[in-house]
Amino acid sequence: MALYLPAELIKQAQVRLAKSRAQPRLVDYLVFKRALQLSGGSGAEVTSGTRSDKYQQALMEWTRSGRDEDATAYFNPFEPTSTKTGGYRTKKYESNGPDNTWGGWQSALDPTPVVHVKGSSSPKRYSLATISSEDLARHFLRAELDEPGIDHRPFLIDLAIWWLRSRDLETLGISSADEPQKLVDVLIRETGLSGDEIRALFITVGEQPALSEGE
Repeated sequence: MALYLPAELIKQAQVRLAKSRAQPRLVDYLVFKRALQLSGGSGAEVTSGTRSDKYQQALMEWTRSGRDEDATAYFNPFEPTSTKTGGYRTKKYESNGPDNTWGGWQSALDPTPVVHVKGSSSPKRYSLATISSEDLARHFLRAELDEPGIDHRPFLIDLAIWWLRSRDLETLGISSADEPQKLVDVLIRETGLSGDEIRALFITVGEQPALSEGE
């Protein structure tokens, strides 16, 4: 019998992600990390574009909304629903999405976390750059909120819930949705997030959100 995360649990996790310090462009980096993992790991290169199966798979896994309408085909879980688009992206996101953003990072983010492979064009290829935890936080987190002592980074468990939002947990060896470490383990294994990235960008210790539906 298939086992899926409850819809209300997924909704709660997404709301917390959108209210956290995470910038919407964090999803662009996560798409890159997943595509990199599919391409062979940290030393590999990611081919961009609509003909890149690995990039398109990563894009779908992180942002596919589950809706059929063109205007709401994709969704950025870090973007507040109060924005003009409500977090949604059209099907054109397949051709003008994160891989276009990576190109802009070459001059917009210093140092860039994703490097254009020199000489590659149509399609462009990108590799992972090694940057400091401080730079990761500066690039992908909003400024600290004026609430001393409160950590407003996104919870790693919420990211795992979003990542596994449409997956049959039993096929992953998980027998209950109330097994947060197993959910996180799958996220890390499949996306290649490093310890430095996790420590810089996410909350992993202390009080965690409840995994019981409706709490």
